[in-house]
Amino acid sequence: MKSFQILLLVMVALAFSSCVRDEHQEEKASPLVNMNSAEVLMDFVDRDGRNMLESGSDDFRIMLDNDSMLKPAIVQKDGMKYLGFKPVITEDICEKENAYALNAFSKVYWKDKVVAEIESSFRLDSVCSVAGASTLYYTNVWNKAFHRPIDTPVRVLIGESGSYREEGHAKFCVVYNFPSVGVLPTITVDYQVNIWGFEGQAVKPIQKAIVMTGNPDGTQQVMLAIEGRVHNYYDMDGRLQTPNRLTYEMTSQQLYDNNESHLLGITNSGDCYSNKILECSLDGRSLSLDSVVAKNSFGGEYINLTIE
Repeated sequence: MKSFQILLLVMVALAFSSCVRDEHQEEKASPLVNMNSAEVLMDFVDRDGRNMLESGSDDFRIMLDNDSMLKPAIVQKDGMKYLGFKPVITEDICEKENAYALNAFSKVYWKDKVVAEIESSFRLDSVCSVAGASTLYYTNVWNKAFHRPIDTPVRVLIGESGSYREEGHAKFCVVYNFPSVGVLPTITVDYQVNIWGFEGQAVKPIQKAIVMTGNPDGTQQVMLAIEGRVHNYYDMDGRLQTPNRLTYEMTSQQLYDNNESHLLGITNSGDCYSNKILECSLDGRSLSLDSVVAKNSFGGEYINLTIE
């Protein structure tokens, strides 16, 4: 009888220790997580350059690793509206064996379309255990959008074929030369120019210069320089979109002596900083690059076109 009582006490002790061990394992598998995250700011524009957040953020949402949804906020900064959120680590990621360095992924949806993907890296800084409960303290080391580092607010173009990260900016120039125009020697000429860039995006035309020189017959030589601001575009995999195409559409009764629209098509390398021109055409007719391509003082290329 005495031996039976001792055996019973041993079994109870083993059962109790098993329960305690299971509780500790559960606590270890589901620790509390404290994150110090950098805020990611994103600016979404359509092909007309309109900020898609002007009407609010109701059409945008963010999906985390565990398929839970996060409602982003609109952040005002320097007169701009950005979609803002702080990357987070979900519990299922923390349950991995190697929890020192973790990567989290977030997808930004516009309506039912994925328009951006954010990769975030977190580093475990410290662990605090109190009464069997652990808290993990993580710091957000870096964030990437479109596989490229996020250092400043990210601008995303939502086009017809997808969404693209916009980076950098440079000026691309077309110089129109009209050798003989029947206009008075003034500093103004009536004309209309539209420029379309990557994905048919509207580019604001800037009149850089206009010069008139008189001919002996009373006509004028007119030189008109039109600039447009261009950018680099990267797809979801971080690939630079090459080549790129620009279209200048000009209408001017004074310069062309007709009311037709004249289309100048330019294909370049896609790197806005090099402005390497690959093809050029006027009203569907291919032009020799040797006759129309010139270099500026920085080595970049521009179009110097003579309209006979």
